[in-house]
This record gives sequence, structure tokens and C-alpha cells, in this order.
Amino acid sequence: PVNQTSAKVVGPPRIQGGDNDLFECDDFDAQTLFSKLRPDPRIPFDHGAMKSVTTRLQGGDQEIYNYVTTQGGLGMILGLANSNMGNPVPLNDALDAIGTLSSDDNLRTLLGMHGTVRLIIEVIRAHPNDIELLDKCCYILSNLSFNNAQNMTSIIELGGVKDIVDIIQTHDNVNFICESAVNVLVNLCHNSDKN
Repeated sequence: PVNQTSAKVVGPPRIQGGDNDLFECDDFDAQTLFSKLRPDPRIPFDHGAMKSVTTRLQGGDQEIYNYVTTQGGLGMILGLANSNMGNPVPLNDALDAIGTLSSDDNLRTLLGMHGTVRLIIEVIRAHPNDIELLDKCCYILSNLSFNNAQNMTSIIELGGVKDIVDIIQTHDNVNFICESAVNVLVNLCHNSDKN
């Protein structure tokens, strides 16, 4: 029997990279930091800048949070993920930041309105065998669907339920990914006879 409460995933998403990663951008103001994330094919991806954004978000940095929510930072992070669908380093980095943002109750609707659900489902479909990416995607969808009818509806309408079930069936021997995927399904079914 399933518990009567939703199964929100706890803890921040797993961040790629070793403990020795240097964040040389930690002292930059938000505008300077985000200027390093603008997609420009002439400029190599700034791994340190994206990691710094995520680390500062996880640490509660209000300046970074405000930039993300009111000055276009969210669009830049989502654009970075979208434009790097086939490039695992920037995609992982962007998903780490999105995962951190998705754990904020106040941002779930905003993330959904900016197409985050669609983006995450596209990542799942583009990388059906990348366990780490799938885990991050399930973490994000679980958070986005936690008590948020709009995001739940988006997941269902975009065919995300089939994608989540496919993850469970394909990776049935990987416990942590199955648990993450089941959490999404539990959230989708919580308080909904329709779902």
C-alpha cells in the first residue's frame, strides 16, 4: 500500500564532478556570472560558472536566486540545457541547477511555465540509457509534480508517464533510478482519481 502523502524526493540532486573542482567564479556578481553562461559557439562552455551558480543556489545566495527569478537567469539555464542536449557536461551542469531550483516550492509553477517539464521529458527521450541523467530528470519531475496540478497535467499530456514507466522497465535492476521514477508516479497519482 502506498502512503497517503506524496513521495517528494529529499536532498539535492547529485552533482557531477569531483570534490576538487575549482569554482573560480564564486566571487563574481550575478550579472557577471550569468554573462559567462550565454550560449555563444565562439566561446567554450564555462563549467566553473555553471557549477558556481548551482553551488550558490544550494547555499541560499539571494543575489543568484533573484537573478534567476527576475532577470532572465532561469531562461539562460534552460537555454543552456536545451542547446546542449547532446553535450553531457553542460547538460549535467544545467540539470544540477534546475534540480536545485525544482526543490523550491515557490518556483515549481514558474519552472513549469518556462517549459521545464517539456525539456526534462526531451532529455529522458534523448538519453534513455544514461542512468545519472535519468535520475536527475526523475528528481526534477518528482519535485515539479509535488502538489502542483499544472505540472502534473503537463507531464501527463506530454506523454511523460510512458517515459517514466519505460525507465522502470528498462532499468529494473538499478534501485535508485527505479525509486526516483516511482516517486514521480506517486506524485502524479496523489489526490487524483483521474490520474
